[in-house]
Amino acid sequence: ALIIAVATDPLFRGRGYASACVYELTRKLLSENKIPCLHYDNVEAGYIYKKIGFDKIDEWNMIFID
Repeated sequence: ALIIAVATDPLFRGRGYASACVYELTRKLLSENKIPCLHYDNVEAGYIYKKIGFDKIDEWNMIFID
């Protein structure tokens, strides 16, 4: 199960909303025997995901051609 584009309105950041949502979504996916996978490019998001229990296993690279 791919989790992408987790965001919090700037007025509500720092209250744990994103962490709570990702945690509960992850718990539900695991209870359904699905493997949650995250993709992110934000260092702060990485800290949140690590606290939840995710481990970094690799990186993605993209190329844009005009």
